[in-house]
Amino acid sequence: MEISVIIPAYNREATICRAIRSVFQQTFQDFELIIVDDYSQDGTIEAINTCSDPRIKIIRHHQNLGASAARNTAIKSSSGRYLAFLDSDDEWLPEKLSRQMGSIRSGQEGIIANVTGFYLFDEYNIKRKEMLSQPASWYKYLLMGLGVNPSNWVVSRKAFEHIGYFDPSLARYEDWDWLLRFTKRYPLTITQEALTVVYRGPQPRAVVAETATKRFLDKHFQEFRQFGSYGKRALGKRYFEVAIYYYLEGNRIAGWNWFRKAISQSLFLRPGMYLRMLDALMGTSIVPALIRSRALVQNR
Repeated sequence: MEISVIIPAYNREATICRAIRSVFQQTFQDFELIIVDDYSQDGTIEAINTCSDPRIKIIRHHQNLGASAARNTAIKSSSGRYLAFLDSDDEWLPEKLSRQMGSIRSGQEGIIANVTGFYLFDEYNIKRKEMLSQPASWYKYLLMGLGVNPSNWVVSRKAFEHIGYFDPSLARYEDWDWLLRFTKRYPLTITQEALTVVYRGPQPRAVVAETATKRFLDKHFQEFRQFGSYGKRALGKRYFEVAIYYYLEGNRIAGWNWFRKAISQSLFLRPGMYLRMLDALMGTSIVPALIRSRALVQNR
């Protein structure tokens, strides 16, 4: 078996069939599909069962353990030389696996992770194309949290044998955490095409974002600091995002506390972050208007 495709699912009855269809529409067909239902409470399992195919393997958790644990369960049950991940609310374009395997086979054998560009439907339901460029340092680039969606990956099995699995203690950022660990030791390769459609979900609850941010930064704080002002901006961005989530929920005290932490690291964040803050505080829609204008220009 060349590829094990892994889909973790939790309460995704509305989108899981779209994801599954996009897998079986691939021009590359040497794969198995492992779906881990993470104790869904809706009709996810019933939806999966309507997609009959002998290549589907369904595993059910008997309690909700999170996306990391679901992916780890699938990895341990898989048999492919390579692993491809697809979130249960995303979808692939038909050439996705074929193009990535072509990129992988044209390079050197070994421990490898390949990522693609993607089309993003963001939280404002605006579609835009996101392409990756080869940075001088993937590790430094990833500190800003860019380009880490696992629906864009194909990874050799050996990578997980060397790096370890996803961290189940992270309710968010588990994919980011894994790629940071990977790029400390190995190169990340790019297939320069947009081959995935990523649907960004609703904003997380502020307390969930806060807990995950604290855990993530506990793991990587010293690594952020070693990059000086760049690392401080990356830290500031993480704190800033938590502040925005609290402001969106109307908790201005917690929002202010996280905002102070953010600017204590760096004032020089992207203007878009400050505009997001203004939208959260004032109930305006400046950021979606700007994104919509950019998307219109891009799609002409």
